Amino acid sequence: SPRAEAVGSFDFVRVAQDVGLGDVVLLFSHSGAKSFTTEAAAKAQRAGATTIGLTCQGSPWTEHLTYRQETCEKEDVGVHSKSLTSALAWIVKAITDPKLSADFASAAGCLEEVPPFPSVAAGTDIILLGDGVREWIGREISLKIQESCYLRARPFGVEEFLHGPRLSAGPGSLAVCFSEKTEKRWESVLNYLRGIEVPHFAVEAQPDLGNAGWLSQLFWGQRFSLDIG
Repeated sequence: SPRAEAVGSFDFVRVAQDVGLGDVVLLFSHSGAKSFTTEAAAKAQRAGATTIGLTCQGSPWTEHLTYRQETCEKEDVGVHSKSLTSALAWIVKAITDPKLSADFASAAGCLEEVPPFPSVAAGTDIILLGDGVREWIGREISLKIQESCYLRARPFGVEEFLHGPRLSAGPGSLAVCFSEKTEKRWESVLNYLRGIEVPHFAVEAQPDLGNAGWLSQLFWGQRFSLDIG
């Protein structure tokens, strides 16, 4: 597969980037209004890269884009779950590998096949943990919980959590674990949580979904934030 890196728009603009002729820079901005993402597009184009902008329907953003793809109508709420999901759908449509495409289709078709949601009381310290790509699922869902429910939600990678933030877990905490069965480091995490008597809830990647297992975990997390709200 091609080499792909994820960079926040702010960092892309502020820090020197190894981008030039022959590279493709994919930029996400739902509103397409003045932002660091539009500045990143200008920087990438000046460097000679091909720029592709994913934005909402009717977006004013056209400058510094080689290609432009509209995703969904502009959302009237700040949570932007629909924006994220529809942008991912367009990315998936560009995949040409038949097996991977089939895995994504299966993930999109199993929205009901999810574990039940844990109960969350007011004031619960929600800790979201993930390994590998699932760390970013935890980060996205923590953002959704904070934006939509105004609750405390803290995301960590598995190893990051064990390195220090684990000490902040305690009475009133709930750990939600976006896990993959082959990652052995989870054993240390779960043993620690049991030892300090913090309830934990595992949302495992479904093995039959192959490389698209994380997508079903993302869907579960989005619905979890709605359930809490």
